[in-house]
Amino acid sequence: MKLSSYTDEILLKSLDLVFDHWPRSTPDPEQIKKVQLVAHRGHWNRGDRIENTMNAFMPLLKSEIEAVEFDVRWTRDHQAIVHHDSDLKRLFGLEQKIEDLTLEKLKEICPLIPTLTEVLNQLGKKKHLFIEIKTPLTHLQKIQFQSDLKFFTPKKDFHIMSLSLKALSELELFQSKALVSVARMNMTEVFNKTIEMNWGGLTGHYLLLTSTMIGQCHEREIQVGTGFPQSQNCFYREVHRGVDWVFSNKAMDLASLQRTSASKA
Repeated sequence: MKLSSYTDEILLKSLDLVFDHWPRSTPDPEQIKKVQLVAHRGHWNRGDRIENTMNAFMPLLKSEIEAVEFDVRWTRDHQAIVHHDSDLKRLFGLEQKIEDLTLEKLKEICPLIPTLTEVLNQLGKKKHLFIEIKTPLTHLQKIQFQSDLKFFTPKKDFHIMSLSLKALSELELFQSKALVSVARMNMTEVFNKTIEMNWGGLTGHYLLLTSTMIGQCHEREIQVGTGFPQSQNCFYREVHRGVDWVFSNKAMDLASLQRTSASKA
């Protein structure tokens, strides 16, 4: 759920401050409990728990967080690995691109990056998985992806997400209700496509996904997720609006708020 430009990001962050301080009534306990929190790229920090690594995923196993989101890319030899960026520069200071490396070479220079199989072995069937693909897949990648997920039930155990409408549209090997679209500033376009394709879910920034859209999705049994409310007031707003999923970089903090709010309501 990355925004489309620096200007858009600044605008939304400014609006965040308004919503942070806009008082909201405490939702009904059942409403609060119904919202599924999703740990965006795991439980990471700027230190020893790098996003999308096992160090960020493993703490979730002992937590009340029910779901985790992570990103998948493919190596030169068509192996699925878990990493957000197309290259290694931002997180590891290396210039190489994932698609230019074999899995063996990637593991040699960057052993912290897990394969999809390694993540599935640890988290599969223990947490609900939101697996985000970054670009349309080749035929070989689709076959490998399906093979990696063959022991898991679509929608029950995992959803596949993407910012790319083309990528989702071409995933003919997976049932439509296991697919979830992700919007940037193009919310109307993504909403319309999601309705047209009858995908399983629609996600986007909480300031861009309207209550009308949420209602129309639910009428069609399409689930809805928003990111990234950080304050109590923002979280309460999303609960009142009836979203199914809340994506957060601070899911543990929201889980504590969710638990406390449910007990006090």
